[in-house]
Amino acid sequence: MSDAPTSQPRPYFTPSSRVSGDWSAHIATTLDRTAAMLLSLDDAAWDAPSMCSEWRVRDVAGHLIWRLGTTRWSMIASGAGAYFGKHISPSHAIAEIGREIGSRPVPELAQELRAIADNKVRGRQRVSIIELTEAIVHAYDMSEAIGADIRLSPRSTAAVVLNRLRVPGHGRTLARSYTLSAVDARWQLGSGPRIEASAGELTMHVFDRRRLELVPVSTTEQRIVRPGETSESACEH
Repeated sequence: MSDAPTSQPRPYFTPSSRVSGDWSAHIATTLDRTAAMLLSLDDAAWDAPSMCSEWRVRDVAGHLIWRLGTTRWSMIASGAGAYFGKHISPSHAIAEIGREIGSRPVPELAQELRAIADNKVRGRQRVSIIELTEAIVHAYDMSEAIGADIRLSPRSTAAVVLNRLRVPGHGRTLARSYTLSAVDARWQLGSGPRIEASAGELTMHVFDRRRLELVPVSTTEQRIVRPGETSESACEH
């Protein structure tokens, strides 16, 4: 029997249902790859719109540094300071913090993301599925908007999408109605007719950043033709 590799894709896997616990290594890897992506961009891409309404790519990076690089109490204090007397909604205050940090030179932003990654590996600060969600979703908020290449861990992306699908409402309805199949990461979640798209496209879909337009291929399968319209999403997560 020949041991030569085949051109057939790997079979899909169903990820573990467990999302609690320590995600420090996954967060760190995501931040390191996000930093590398940022350094590969030119000035136009740094200032381009992200998947978050009215946020540039660099603003999302600034938000990520604030959200994952500060202690819980420091984050609350700085958020409150930006809110009181200045804005009518917390989302506007959060956006202002991201813009302020994001105005720094991009090499500095990348260095800060890598420093946060180092702290996460060392077990400092918060390392739950909440923080992993911030890292994954915002990495895609940047990369999906500008078409930048970023390869994130299949285990990481699957856990974040799975946790989102457990949220009452849209997430649970989607999980009951379709099987979401990430063609690049090779995971699948849910039940029903198959939807095939990249992990980034599926993540943006379930986090209401951008709806996917679906067309039937057969009675049991659907494929993505093109992304739908970008939603006017506030991007606190």
